[in-house]
Amino acid sequence: MLRQAQAIASRAINERGVALYNSGDIAGCANVYENAVVDILSSSPELPANARSILTSGLDQAGASAGNPDVQAWALRGALDSFISLREQEQSVFSGVPSTSSGSASLSFADGMTPSFRAINDGVMGGMSQSSIAHSPDLSAAVFSGVLSTANNGGFASVRAAVNWDLTAATKIQISAASPTGGMFQFILHDTTQRRVPCHTQDFTLPADDVFRLYELPLEGFNGDFMGRLVPDARLNRANVVGLTLRAAKITQTGASNPMFRPGPFSLYVKTIAVVSF
Repeated sequence: MLRQAQAIASRAINERGVALYNSGDIAGCANVYENAVVDILSSSPELPANARSILTSGLDQAGASAGNPDVQAWALRGALDSFISLREQEQSVFSGVPSTSSGSASLSFADGMTPSFRAINDGVMGGMSQSSIAHSPDLSAAVFSGVLSTANNGGFASVRAAVNWDLTAATKIQISAASPTGGMFQFILHDTTQRRVPCHTQDFTLPADDVFRLYELPLEGFNGDFMGRLVPDARLNRANVVGLTLRAAKITQTGASNPMFRPGPFSLYVKTIAVVSF
């Protein structure tokens, strides 16, 4: 039953929704996604409770959009994406992630990729940007790289990993990083595994010189961020940080245009990510 319903969701996205959105018919795209959600809910009474909750939440968010078709399309697409990947998410295992109650933790990429990351790019709404992250033995670092494109309303690429951090005693995050392309990148904290909710973002800028430096991100400097839009009243739950993201994007942490954004290749090297309390 679940696989059949997920197939309905996939067809709605790939065979109709993305094409309508990219052609400018955003209301038509939202309508296709809404019909798919309603069809699945009405024709699949044996869906697991968590799957049904994901879809109904998407309908609720779309209904609260004050008639904005773009917000509706994103809300419903997010629900369908979560629904399609539900089984994969349930089986995902992130190993070697440090857990702390004191606010002090560290990730080192000297010897390999721990934790595991997955790419989340603007292709979720038809964009063309690409990215990946891999370990470089020569650099003793993780290499986040790809190609940014503004085609089809795109403009961001990111990679995300699960963590288990209690930052109640922390003051900042330190990143040892370098870049051959330079530019503005974003470090993002997530305090929930739910989609379609604000995350917490801070920009940091690197020169294009391949030199590793220590970049400090005060916890007070993170802004609430929902789909690239500033959410001033969003507050990070420091006791429950469950994910981190590295992102290259055409917007800044306030939702303004990134003055350093350039379509094309980008690369960010990361040796360590440390949470400190001094």
